[in-house]
Amino acid sequence: MNDIYLKYGYIMLPVDLKLFPEIEINNIKFFSKSNYHVSLVNLCDYSEAQQEKIFEYAQIFTRDYPIKIKELTHTFRLVTENDQRSIIVLVEMSGLNQLISSINKHFDYEFAYPPTHITLYTPKGQFGIGIDTQERYQQLTQVIDSQKTKKLINSFLK
Repeated sequence: MNDIYLKYGYIMLPVDLKLFPEIEINNIKFFSKSNYHVSLVNLCDYSEAQQEKIFEYAQIFTRDYPIKIKELTHTFRLVTENDQRSIIVLVEMSGLNQLISSINKHFDYEFAYPPTHITLYTPKGQFGIGIDTQERYQQLTQVIDSQKTKKLINSFLK
């Protein structure tokens, strides 16, 4: 089954998670999102028509080579950009390298493998922050200490 979708200029993979509705980190209350995804390919710099072409190609490709989460790591990061904040967890993916390579070859593009993650929590009224390059990942994220990481690991509901 092919679950990827195109939204906000990104090819995304939906993720089913259940988390505690709120958590406090660094004296800030964060609230779980209502739905989760992994952003696979950033197409924001392309026209809507080109985004659709790339997405259609990706849909066909992933029928034979599905994109899946191999593992939710225990690497949690606090993301900050201006007044926006979010908490992410890094994930390991299978099939994404093949998809990106195939898109690059087919369209003669140079998409890089993104820092694959899921935005778990944001403060009330805020939203996830796009992190589609290693450079943005290094600039915008900071490690969450081990005590708070345990709290985040325990926030996942069975």
